[in-house]
Amino acid sequence: AYKVTAIFSISCMILGVLFMAMMAFVLSKKDLAGKSVMSFYLYFTMLFGGGLVPSYILITQYLHLGDSIWVYILPGLISPWYVFMMRTFFTGIPYEITESAILDGASEYRIFFSMILPLSKPVLATVALFTFLGKWNDWNTSMLYINDAKLFSLQYMLQRILKNIELLQLDTTNLNL
Repeated sequence: AYKVTAIFSISCMILGVLFMAMMAFVLSKKDLAGKSVMSFYLYFTMLFGGGLVPSYILITQYLHLGDSIWVYILPGLISPWYVFMMRTFFTGIPYEITESAILDGASEYRIFFSMILPLSKPVLATVALFTFLGKWNDWNTSMLYINDAKLFSLQYMLQRILKNIELLQLDTTNLNL
């Protein structure tokens, strides 16, 4: 269980931080067409979720992610809150730095990977830590989508142990009455 938990926590942290940073970098551009529409779409998903039943149907019936390691990674890859936090940090980086790279002929990818990411280590470390801890402590995903015991997360196994102990204690108190 700990191997599965470590694998999906680390991979989700790395992929999530990369994708969220790319999205935040694009949204931090001042001259981006449709920036307010994309920001509203992200903000709207923070306010209103689809609900448990529609997300369960989507993940199991349409995406066929049940009983796979991908159910831990893909659905929670991007968090709008962290995207907005990174976007705010990226807008604080002076435009003159990226402008000088543009004048030198650097592409957007080069600017992002060579200039923006090294300057953004504090926000990247913060988001990476919170993403890792959130995935490490996730036991709900195992409960809902995983039937194969080899894919159970460590936290779900601990949750089951605690519930079994609680049930045994309840049974012993009922026998003593």
